[in-house]
Amino acid sequence: MALQSSVIPISVGWSIVKSVLIVDDDEACADLLCDSLSRADRFLFTAFTAAQAEKMLASRTFDLVLLDLGLPDGSGIDLLERFTRKHPNTRFVVITGDESTSAVLGAMNGAAHDFVRKPFAIEDLREWVDGWLSAGHDADIHFHWIKPHWVEMSIPCSLRAVDRVSRFFSNLQGDLPFEFRDQVGDCVRELVMNAVEWGGHFDPSNKVQISYIRTERMVQFRIIDPGKGFSFDNMSHAAVGQTSADPTAYARVRMQRGIRPGGLGLVIARSIADDLLYNEAQNEVIFIKFLPEM
Repeated sequence: MALQSSVIPISVGWSIVKSVLIVDDDEACADLLCDSLSRADRFLFTAFTAAQAEKMLASRTFDLVLLDLGLPDGSGIDLLERFTRKHPNTRFVVITGDESTSAVLGAMNGAAHDFVRKPFAIEDLREWVDGWLSAGHDADIHFHWIKPHWVEMSIPCSLRAVDRVSRFFSNLQGDLPFEFRDQVGDCVRELVMNAVEWGGHFDPSNKVQISYIRTERMVQFRIIDPGKGFSFDNMSHAAVGQTSADPTAYARVRMQRGIRPGGLGLVIARSIADDLLYNEAQNEVIFIKFLPEM
């Protein structure tokens, strides 16, 4: 069983000890998470009911709370909405087997830091937990409008924010075929990454605006970055626009400039999108994909 002590050392060596609360009514799952996430610089606590979680959250502050939604005596969303306001420096991450859109929207409305659906790979969770515990508090996603078919948000220009928003949107489209959801997710992630990297220069003080609209026939994303825009005629670092005589020249340019591997984002987006529209400055893009027949 997980440790449930109230005595926490300040540091271990050079590492500050972090406290993590796992809230899950499945004791076997909670114990597996404790065993998998255990490290010398972490204290792990467990709660198996909403009442236990509420008591622990009321008595101390945690750095991270991994919160299941399906608790036997209450809603994880209710806990989320109450305690994110009381503990603004605690990151609440929803981890659930609930596949409904309402679960994702509830997590967004409750200011969840991230959203993960079960089942997941333990190796992925370890990596995510490391990021959730180490990221600075400037890396917050702000939801401005949350409705089942319309979400407006702004994200800081950081790689972690791109990862988090990608998970939110992937889970928000959980009722769509996996292949379709995967294609759209990869494409939108590339467009957001371009906005964060080239428009926002990976500076978390800069923000990218994202709108998601879903109708009966299509999914639409609108992405606005804080940069001055670009020209397709001046993109030697990208696959788009390369000559047929030397189509991989962009890869050498990226290596010479020390740019991350990639450069295929716009080519992928164009191949997947049913429509891809840019404003005149090209610091704003609209991605449209028609839904498959279901």
